[in-house]
Amino acid sequence: MKEDNKKPLGIQLIEGIKKSSLSFKTSQVIVLIVTIFAYTSYHANRKTTSFVKQALDPQSLGIGPNLPWQGNSTSNLFGDGWFPFNGPDGTAMLGDLDMAFLFVYAIGMYFSGHVSDRMDLRVFFYSGNVGNWFIHSPLWSWILGKRP
Repeated sequence: MKEDNKKPLGIQLIEGIKKSSLSFKTSQVIVLIVTIFAYTSYHANRKTTSFVKQALDPQSLGIGPNLPWQGNSTSNLFGDGWFPFNGPDGTAMLGDLDMAFLFVYAIGMYFSGHVSDRMDLRVFFYSGNVGNWFIHSPLWSWILGKRP
């Protein structure tokens, strides 16, 4: 078995373009930088429910810290909110959505833990990052016709 087969595909590609072998330390730095970039992109693309709640339930604007750009007024840009979250039980319904999200997330983490224990971690992380990019890609806006 050749030693090149043990190297990640990206490192093999760089070595093929460069026409020389990379040192182990250089390979580690490249993998570290790519991993940091991938996770930074993932977290930058996430839309947490705390941002969405302000649009769904106008009552939730008065909850939490008052940020400098909000001023002292409780008026918002979102009007009356969205049905059914703008009703008297809107905040409780948003709490139910949070609970459902965290429950499904916990189940997914349980199964992904079992999958990651039984396969190569490089393949697992790579497929997870590619899958995450595919789900959060701006390409979907273009495909669905919601161009900026």
